[in-house]
Amino acid sequence: MAYPPASPLSTARVRPLVFSIVSLLGVSAPVAMAATIWPVTTCNDSGAGSLRAVIGAATTVSGDTINLSALACSTISLHTGAITIPQNNLTITGPAATTLTLTGRYNGVIENDRLFKHTGSGTLTVQNLQMKYGNLQTTTATAAGGCIYSKGTVQLQNVFMTSCVAHSVSGAARGGGVSAAVHIGMTDSHVGVSFARSDSGAAHGGAVYSRSVSAQVATFDFNGTSALSDSRGGAIFSTYEVSLAHSTVSNNAAVAKTSQRAAAAGGIYLVETLTPSNTNSSLSLVSSTISDNYAGYAGGVLSQARHVSIFNSTIVNNTAIEPTLGESFRKAAAGLALINGRPQLYAVDVSLQSSLLANNTYTAAGPGVYHAPASFDLSEAYGGGNKYGHIIITGASNLVHGSYLDDAPLPGDTLTVCPNLGPLRFNGGTTKTVALLSHSAGIDSGNNSQNETEDQRGRSVDATPYLYPRQSNGISDIGAYEVNQADIVFNMSFDTCAPVGTGFTPG
Repeated sequence: MAYPPASPLSTARVRPLVFSIVSLLGVSAPVAMAATIWPVTTCNDSGAGSLRAVIGAATTVSGDTINLSALACSTISLHTGAITIPQNNLTITGPAATTLTLTGRYNGVIENDRLFKHTGSGTLTVQNLQMKYGNLQTTTATAAGGCIYSKGTVQLQNVFMTSCVAHSVSGAARGGGVSAAVHIGMTDSHVGVSFARSDSGAAHGGAVYSRSVSAQVATFDFNGTSALSDSRGGAIFSTYEVSLAHSTVSNNAAVAKTSQRAAAAGGIYLVETLTPSNTNSSLSLVSSTISDNYAGYAGGVLSQARHVSIFNSTIVNNTAIEPTLGESFRKAAAGLALINGRPQLYAVDVSLQSSLLANNTYTAAGPGVYHAPASFDLSEAYGGGNKYGHIIITGASNLVHGSYLDDAPLPGDTLTVCPNLGPLRFNGGTTKTVALLSHSAGIDSGNNSQNETEDQRGRSVDATPYLYPRQSNGISDIGAYEVNQADIVFNMSFDTCAPVGTGFTPG
């Protein structure tokens, strides 16, 4: 006789019965049970069948999946606080990011809490869902994770997250969108219009804050940090590792109320905070674009990582007010600023391959002193006239328009001309890119050291023929965008770049 498959409800009843029996018999319980998929049957904030109730049920255990794909509604509005997730590992999956929204806004009012609080030490995976209006507000405590907080790891897959805020009056604010103690991973996801704000404390990571951040085909757009005197990482703040592939970090900002010298890295801030015995921090950018970010200093990226790898990437059009880092006047480029925080222990190794750094500008060289914008794309930081030092740059086939490198020369074949670039926009694919126009020196001047099949706009998992091949005519271009014959943009004149910034004098 054939029996129908067990429903989640019947499986739930079996689970506690099994454990009760083995307990009475004095034997060990099974090491692991088969994972269960629990359906959410109502869009109510609470009550039987709601997302909150299903996650909080005693029968929902680590390794299970919460499935919202059968819901007929378009919105779940939370109005009784964040949903606590105690399981170590849990997957929450919706029908699609454009179909179902989880929001902290109810009857026109945004609640004062985040959306998810993951207290487990494992991985919270969120899939196929839109998340909006998480709004964590604290007075003295740290405000961590405006939409999601995790004591472990957060994985976002096909998630569109927007309008999330982590705000503290006198404490620190970390991760306007997501804050996770261990790792944040993103695939085919977006975090935008999210902010970390502190009225008198520090604000770090407008979009995300974690020890480790990785993203593939992701966008961080229009996020920011705001603080009285310590504002860092308008999009991403990491204490150990950042790895981006086929992703865009754009239009993010770090601002401070007391002085713009207290605001760093509108795009990415990576600071190594580990002990000398464990110093393998890393920054990796592959076929990615860092563009149109803003900060007091280091408008695009500030990295203190020991290992830096930048392949076929574009860092352009970022802005910093002044080329300083704190009161020591270390040189911090508006594009990519490299710092060796432990020069007595090691040299920072930088692999720069087929990447484009240009049109990153600063506007002032000291308090009250204005200068016309100058191109300042790549720097090696030092302070007080003493080399901060021990940075070694290797690679080939790059274009770096303006650099300040005291003892870390660029590879010998580096182009230093002004590129011919289009604006940041959608040129195909799901992330924004900056196109090389017809007269660009970057065309046919790059390499493909990573053996990629496609540029930033595509992925190697796509079926052939590839829409955006990394080598359109057998030779790669410099940067994240590869010019294909079908999308060449002809222009009658070259674009202009600010003069290269040299001879900085602290004001």
